[in-house]
Amino acid sequence: MTGFKEMMVGLLFISGTSMAQCRHAGESTELSGTFVREETTDSLLLDTPLTCVGAERGQQLTRMTLRFSGERPGPEEIPDDSEVLVDGVFDTGVATGEARVKVTDIISLEDDTPGDPPMSAADKTALVEAFTHFQQAVRDRDSARLATYLAFPVAGETAPFLGERAARLAPGEADAPLTASRYRRYQREILEALQPLAGIRVDVPTLRFDEYRLNALTPAEQAREYSPDPEDEESWYYQENGKRHRVGGVCDRVSNAMLYDTALMVTMGMDANLTLPGSAERCEFQDIFFFTLVNGEMKLVNATSAG
Repeated sequence: MTGFKEMMVGLLFISGTSMAQCRHAGESTELSGTFVREETTDSLLLDTPLTCVGAERGQQLTRMTLRFSGERPGPEEIPDDSEVLVDGVFDTGVATGEARVKVTDIISLEDDTPGDPPMSAADKTALVEAFTHFQQAVRDRDSARLATYLAFPVAGETAPFLGERAARLAPGEADAPLTASRYRRYQREILEALQPLAGIRVDVPTLRFDEYRLNALTPAEQAREYSPDPEDEESWYYQENGKRHRVGGVCDRVSNAMLYDTALMVTMGMDANLTLPGSAERCEFQDIFFFTLVNGEMKLVNATSAG
């Protein structure tokens, strides 16, 4: 698998009578996300979801399919810092537009399963349903059951399984694959670190996921009205008792999942708070897990980090 690449996107949304109105409709805006390459398609996993009025359930859109205006370029034809003009279609089909994409990193799912065909609808349903059982094992802190979903040795790194607890790993273990013996050694820490994955809401019939977000702000802080600080673009202020109070941006803990043609990608990490967004340098970090069907059974086959 290649590294994870972030892109900056200038996207102009085009709305019509049968299409939803997006939050930034009719104006050019910059979006950031991860470019994901599959066997036959490319998509952009947005760092900050977009809300479109008229979308199903008032849905926040988290992914757009990329359709290149010319021939689909190969990975070697998308060098770092390049820009590619593409047509963008959200996965729900509620908005279209053109995007100039600045590529700084790429994640390729086709490298993990060379030649594997896309999953059937039945396989996708089976994979998503099995993920809910994985979540229950995490929720119950059932170490033995959780181990049945891990394809030892799990390719990639051990560190993502421990999150902030990775500092407890012995030298050289963080970047090494997760082996069965290493799992047994750190099983308590792993079960604790993976708890945010249990919070992802899953709708098996529709194959949809809703993120789990642990807001960094208290309810009282969320209720305040904030304005951008004109003297510092990374700060905000609020008025209280006739005084202005300056505050900085913060990061939420967020986990989410995205189903692709050949795998289920599940993420756990930091994201900018929706009310007081922290800087990308501080908030854009994710541990990433890939699940797929192996002989008809769901297995976690790869773990890595980005950001």
